[in-house]
Amino acid sequence: MTLTSEFLLGFLLNLVVAIIIVRFIYYPKTQDKHFVFTFVAFNTVIYFVFSLLVSIEIGDWRGLWTFSRYFPCCATGLTRCPSVK
Repeated sequence: MTLTSEFLLGFLLNLVVAIIIVRFIYYPKTQDKHFVFTFVAFNTVIYFVFSLLVSIEIGDWRGLWTFSRYFPCCATGLTRCPSVK
């Protein structure tokens, strides 16, 4: 398989799993449509960031540290992110 086909197959698998989680776990429990798009969008962005980091050989853990350092509200669930110093 080529790199492009692996990337697209991984993206489609990621998107299908995210939609299953939202449709069968999140939405039936909360009945709230406000965060469905946000969940799928964050999931997609995180997939793109990690696939980019893996392709440039920084590694998953270094990428996770970088992501959590500059986006602390995603890890803590805060609605308003504090400024990063």
